[in-house]
Amino acid sequence: MVARGRRVTSTTLLLLMPLVPLVVFGVARAAAPVSLLAVLFDDPWTYAIVTVAVIVAGAVLMVLRPVERFAAHALFGMRTPSADESARVEPLLAHACENAGMDRGRLVLMAEDSSAINAYATAGHLVCFTTGALRLRDRPLEAVLAHELGHHTELHPWISAFTWWLQLPAIPLKVLLTGLRRAIGGTAARIGGLARPIGIVLLALLWVVTIQVLWLVWVADVLAAWIARRTEFAADARAVEFGYGTALLEAYAKLGGPEEPKGRLACLVDFHPPMAERVRRVRESMSGLGYPGPRQGPDHPHVDGDHQDRPERVVRNEEEVRDSAQ
Repeated sequence: MVARGRRVTSTTLLLLMPLVPLVVFGVARAAAPVSLLAVLFDDPWTYAIVTVAVIVAGAVLMVLRPVERFAAHALFGMRTPSADESARVEPLLAHACENAGMDRGRLVLMAEDSSAINAYATAGHLVCFTTGALRLRDRPLEAVLAHELGHHTELHPWISAFTWWLQLPAIPLKVLLTGLRRAIGGTAARIGGLARPIGIVLLALLWVVTIQVLWLVWVADVLAAWIARRTEFAADARAVEFGYGTALLEAYAKLGGPEEPKGRLACLVDFHPPMAERVRRVRESMSGLGYPGPRQGPDHPHVDGDHQDRPERVVRNEEEVRDSAQ
């Protein structure tokens, strides 16, 4: 029988890996002769204790619904769905929650004004859809929501949220060093003459400092992206288990246009795997669960219905449970 509800899996544990270089980065900054953290914490052990407290505080904040709503609105531009949007999406989310074994009442539904077909699972309870996703038919839209519930069932958004929380101290440092590099390069280019070789030397020195200071953060970024790509595969597999394999493929067909080739560095920090790879893995998951082929209908090649694309094993298990209860 397919496991439903929240659970800890290998991808859940993998998401903890980027925390290690981030904590080591903080300890190194606290021990550094010149740094803001060194001013605040003259003892690395004191910093380590404070770090644990901050991690715990972040983990708690990320599961408080008022905090989640505020952060979603203030930082990411999400909003409460309109009455028409709720009338369309709420029944689909409720049905997806039923199939996933989750309590709809514990989730917070948000909307984002974007033409892209997308949805997000963030923090402890947030599920967000874009206005562009409303172009999908009901069943594929429900499949996209089920994919996001797949993230929630494996605790991906919660761990990712407080990893982001720990990265916040490094963001001003990144902005400062990037601004300095642009200022030096721009000034040297405008003045010209002897300023150019001096600018090149200064930029080289600044890059050395940047690498020394931020290399652990970059390691955490690459690790986080690598793991995020695997969480996408895991959420797809969960959606297939919930019975949305065919509908998920239909939704991905809307997204699966030609993808521009990416360089190696871009691939390293990309949080989403190639769509062709996702489709291939979804088909493999469907094959492993014994999905029947898509049925033909009068209005659309995939018939809407409760069991039209659910794996035979899942349907059979549910029928056995229902029969035994009767």
